[in-house]
Amino acid sequence: MQTEPSQQLVYRCPVCHHDIDVDEGFVNETIQCPNPECGHSIKISAPRATLVGVSDPNQPDDRPDVQAAADNEEVLKVMHPSMLRQQPLKFLGLWLVVLGGTIGSFTALGYEQPLAAAAAGAAATAAGVVLLYWWVCVMATTLTISTRRTELRFGIIQKNTSDVQHDDVRNMQIDQNMMDRMLGVGTIKISSSGQDDLEIVAVGFRNPEEIAALIRQNQ
Repeated sequence: MQTEPSQQLVYRCPVCHHDIDVDEGFVNETIQCPNPECGHSIKISAPRATLVGVSDPNQPDDRPDVQAAADNEEVLKVMHPSMLRQQPLKFLGLWLVVLGGTIGSFTALGYEQPLAAAAAGAAATAAGVVLLYWWVCVMATTLTISTRRTELRFGIIQKNTSDVQHDDVRNMQIDQNMMDRMLGVGTIKISSSGQDDLEIVAVGFRNPEEIAALIRQNQ
């Protein structure tokens, strides 16, 4: 006995807005968007994945291939944490050690004191290494705000990414102490309606109120 072919339901990815053919057997299941530039998990029964039609598997499909990228998402702001404003005392202290150690090393050499010169040089080098590592960590932490989502990416060797769709933002808060308010820096915390925990905790970013306002404008 020949079985009838199952229907192909057409859903729209809530992230990249590509149409996706889904076998009806996957209803109430979670799938991966086949768009290589997206790949987000989609719960087929969720309201965010909208059923837009039913395709006939026996008829040719003249729609564009889902693999073709046609994402019109616009990046609004890309930023990194602020070294100076996030920890001003540490930043200035390290630079003072670098400058003082360098000057002290040359001064000691001028007075023919090699041990003192070596000690001052070692202190300047150590402070410089700490500054360099700190800068690399800062540059490896990126907060990106687009017209659809906020994404926090961090990690030097292994990249970790957290993103929240603006439509799904349930709670957003800004943490600032007195020094943070004076320097215009703070921590932005964002959680979505589908999660109990905070999904994005962005520490040490300038103008956190403007960042929060930009997210709210695109909800």
